[in-house]
Amino acid sequence: MSSNELTGTGVLLAFLFIVIQFLFQVKLFSYGFIILLLLIIPIPFFKEEKRLFIWTMFAFFVGELFYFYGDRLLLELPYSKATILILSRFLLLIPIILISYVVYKFHQRVFSFWAKPNWGALIEVPFRATLRTIFIIGLIVVLFTLAPFMINHLIEIQLTVLVRIFIFAIISASLEEVLWRGTLLTRVSKLVGNVPGLVFTSIAYGLSYIKFGISPVACGGIVLIGLIFGAITVKSGSLLPAILWHFVLLTLLLLSGMIPLLTI
Repeated sequence: MSSNELTGTGVLLAFLFIVIQFLFQVKLFSYGFIILLLLIIPIPFFKEEKRLFIWTMFAFFVGELFYFYGDRLLLELPYSKATILILSRFLLLIPIILISYVVYKFHQRVFSFWAKPNWGALIEVPFRATLRTIFIIGLIVVLFTLAPFMINHLIEIQLTVLVRIFIFAIISASLEEVLWRGTLLTRVSKLVGNVPGLVFTSIAYGLSYIKFGISPVACGGIVLIGLIFGAITVKSGSLLPAILWHFVLLTLLLLSGMIPLLTI
């Protein structure tokens, strides 16, 4: 095969990843697994990186299936809705562990972004600034935007709800970033390159919220957030900045009451 054909194959596999992700989110599991099973046929003709990506997709979607049904089982537990929601976030460990095992069997690194963050890395947004500066500016903008909602909501909020918010935010931010900007961005980027990898994984990340009943418009916003977190991860060479940003943003949204999931 020529290099162009190999690149085209990589893009096709990344596109199929998005297609299968959509099918899973709308609970058409059978169709998604049919595509995955069909991908097994040409595996012997692919080079290692593409074989690894196909098995990574298998691991991820088996983990997604466990997430769907594990979430249903958690609903049967005699706990509050907020506690069950927090526990459900730990189900993200299943695809992370399965993907890590597959990558380990191929003798490759699970993450490409597991170094000390380069806070001085320059980013175009569209002006040029360091990652540290962008983090501070972004924090100020978000605080200023959400402040009116937070003031009204914090007056009524209880200490137990505050604890739930921080626990949920740290678990969700850490595990989502490890899964999406850690394991998956690493694999897709090695398949098609950093920029296409950012686009493909961010689209799939946005689609992952369909199962929570999020509207298509809101999912589009989540795609944009995924692009930002992914770019920060690639530029800094570390997952830590994205985890911090994710934690701060999610915490502020919860404190403002704009995501009223933990008040029950």
